[in-house]
Amino acid sequence: MCRCEGCKLAKMLTCHFCSKKLETLRGYVLHCKVHRNEPHPFFRCVGTDCKRTFCTYAAFKGHFYRVHNAPEPSITAGAVVTDFKCAVSLCECKFDTVKELISHLKKHITEGQTVPCPITGCENAFTVKSSFTAHMSRKHRKCSVDSVSDKYREHVSQPSAVSACEDVPQSSNDATANESSELPQDFNETFLRNVCLFYLKLQGQLLLPASTIQTIVEEMQNMHDLGQDYTLSKLHSLLKNDLSLTDDVVAKICHCVKESDLFSASHQGPLRTTYSRTHTFQKMFKYIEPKKVKLGNNENMTERFAYYIPVTQTLNTLLESDFWKNSVSQQSCETQSDDLCDISDGQNFKSNQFFIQNPGCLKLILYQDAFEIVNPLGTAKKKHKVVAVYLSLANLPAHVRSSTDHMSLVLLCGENDLKQFGSAKVFSEMLEDLKNLEENGITVDGETVKGALYCIAGDNLGSHSIGGFIENFSHSVYFCRYCEITRTEFENDPNFCGPQRTPESYDFAVLQAEDIHSSKGVKVNSVFNALQSFHVCQPGLPPCLGHDIFEGVLSYDMALYLKYFIKKQKWLTYSVLNRCIKQFKYKGTDALTKPSAVSSEGSKLSGQAIQNWNLLRLLPVLIGDKVQNPEDDVWQLTLQLIDIVDLICAQKISLSQVAYLDIIIQEYLESRKCLFPETTLKPKHHFMRHYPALILKFGPLIRVWTMRFESKHSYFKRCARHLKNFKNLCLSLSERHQMFQAYLSAGPGCSQLLQVKDSCTFYPSLYSDAIKHAVREFSFSQHNTTVSTDIQYKGTSYKKGHFLVSKNDESIEFGELVIILIKNDAAVYFVVYIHRAEYHPEYHLYSVTKQSSRLQCFNINDLVDFYPLPSYMVDGHQVILLKHSVLSR
Repeated sequence: MCRCEGCKLAKMLTCHFCSKKLETLRGYVLHCKVHRNEPHPFFRCVGTDCKRTFCTYAAFKGHFYRVHNAPEPSITAGAVVTDFKCAVSLCECKFDTVKELISHLKKHITEGQTVPCPITGCENAFTVKSSFTAHMSRKHRKCSVDSVSDKYREHVSQPSAVSACEDVPQSSNDATANESSELPQDFNETFLRNVCLFYLKLQGQLLLPASTIQTIVEEMQNMHDLGQDYTLSKLHSLLKNDLSLTDDVVAKICHCVKESDLFSASHQGPLRTTYSRTHTFQKMFKYIEPKKVKLGNNENMTERFAYYIPVTQTLNTLLESDFWKNSVSQQSCETQSDDLCDISDGQNFKSNQFFIQNPGCLKLILYQDAFEIVNPLGTAKKKHKVVAVYLSLANLPAHVRSSTDHMSLVLLCGENDLKQFGSAKVFSEMLEDLKNLEENGITVDGETVKGALYCIAGDNLGSHSIGGFIENFSHSVYFCRYCEITRTEFENDPNFCGPQRTPESYDFAVLQAEDIHSSKGVKVNSVFNALQSFHVCQPGLPPCLGHDIFEGVLSYDMALYLKYFIKKQKWLTYSVLNRCIKQFKYKGTDALTKPSAVSSEGSKLSGQAIQNWNLLRLLPVLIGDKVQNPEDDVWQLTLQLIDIVDLICAQKISLSQVAYLDIIIQEYLESRKCLFPETTLKPKHHFMRHYPALILKFGPLIRVWTMRFESKHSYFKRCARHLKNFKNLCLSLSERHQMFQAYLSAGPGCSQLLQVKDSCTFYPSLYSDAIKHAVREFSFSQHNTTVSTDIQYKGTSYKKGHFLVSKNDESIEFGELVIILIKNDAAVYFVVYIHRAEYHPEYHLYSVTKQSSRLQCFNINDLVDFYPLPSYMVDGHQVILLKHSVLSR
């Protein structure tokens, strides 16, 4: 065996957290213990032919001891060295040790052969490698040479050694001792960082109150002191009585042990109190302290503040991170000229002069919303309602932007304070930073980077407040922020759109703001219009899909249509409908957002927005067999609403689909008014008329929808419930959130692009001729490819049995996922059965047939649509419902 320094370094294992080099797999596993509190931990096994990954250190450690804990065989005097042979038919391999024999048998199992247990008296046989490994580890860990069955023996030679199948693992104490001898000189800093991450996780992620954490610190230190005193007394007795050392030497050794106690040094020093811990966190991690913005005194003469996290500091921290460089490198969306896949394809982005002149600038997306911290039905209703502003960057890939961890907090303020003191005071500090970012930019690594506000997302009420529009949607004459339509014009013709609002018409309306009729719905000039490259009428306020469609149009219209099916047509009853909803076997992500029961009372559905969406999408499967006349006008209107929602929520959309969307929205509004004239249309119905034009402006509206931003509210609600401190709520919430962001910034910043749940080496010879034929063009081998049936890619899970849209020409096809191949730990390929699909327009679903199925392999980036779909059995037919419309040519 070569022992040169170059070969030794080549065989070393590298920790992907801190890049430390380890010589053995055991040392690598034990070293990873110091990283168990990292944010987004991702432990990759580097054992031979093993590509498994784990989200917790406990799972990673358990995997090592089950699968890879096979130390070198030990040799003892007087033992017998035996030659072994393989008992599998047609195999003539011979081995010197039991360990080599066991490893060889595992290869036979991988090849698909049945292997009996080699231990005398054990009658188990195995066809799965992991089962065989687990059996040997649990049942025969300490097996000796003598315990091996005679059929695996060749002959006995020099009686000089005994070999163990898998020798007794090092004790944890020995392993720790070996590792401690290799500890770096700065291990005290590593230890302190690990402890800080633990307390920061308790405080920022698990939301323990500071008083609770202080109790934990004090009690842990107290128990540690008791244990240390006992250990030192035993050590003192051993050194003095058994080893007969002098009192001075004993005292010196005990003092050295006590002085080397990193736990006490941390907990009696920088982590001793809440204040010192906070100071340590700020010093060690990238903590951005909330800044007070003085607003004035309220009616009780109490001084009020908003809490602002400086945008420039947030962007500086982001741009200096490795996460930013890795994420921006993934930002690519190669589309055809008439396809829209992200906001960068929209007219607003392409026509913005600032973005044209500064192609590498930062594109900021702000979201503002007011939400209740406490029960909105109790006595504290609106008392603690908070307005939050979040920040996201359009420079990041869409799958990264959708994670709430990468939505930065910008500002927290009481809603009553915003109403009393006005937007100019509350947003003053933020506007100064945004202006400075436009004019001067920020300097990162010697390079100046500018940035500008792209849009401000929010619900209708918040967007009208930010934009300076009238916020009364029930009675105001002008209720639309996109056009100058009047309520009378809308009631007479639901498809009518007034003159489009422009920066010029807006500025003119501001001058007439004193006259509510002349102002055309504008009451005050928006403070954000002071920015050079932004105006609320560019448009800079995208629509709110969640409130407009799912909680508005869909919620009210679906309740109306279901009432028609039940009360007038008598196709079913509410009890039958709710039984169908409850007993339906939901699959995949549908099971996470099951529709709620439908009440016979009330004028709208009671479910959340995502539940109402699911109910609409699955309605043809839930009650399709109850529909006695598929040509019924209201049923056709329901299917038309499904079409509209599918197109509005499309991840990618073509210009032809946008034109089609415009047509069916007009048809829907006209039919809705004719079929239900007694139920008036709402302003949210009118907002739908602008969606086709807004898609051309912003790109797919799903990229700027508010539902993902609203998920961020749950952190602050949980935080308030855990802290139970409402004295200065905005300060408490902003500080706790910034601690959490500091904790996240200590890690890689986001989860891995590809996460493999379980995998093994791909041996093409073990698979059928059909699979061999499907993958023959891709040069897969056991040296560069692993196989799995469950992965997560860009935050989306793919499992065996999922269906993928593989073709969308004249007739759509679906691919049923069979296996997943990962080449060179990066490129993902799917092997699927291609099924022809027949579209049933009367039920808005596809039925698949397996009669002419064929196997095909393709790269994940070649998918027509990334979303995996479950299939459902309806009357003996396998049917599939799209989550959203797919891109058409």
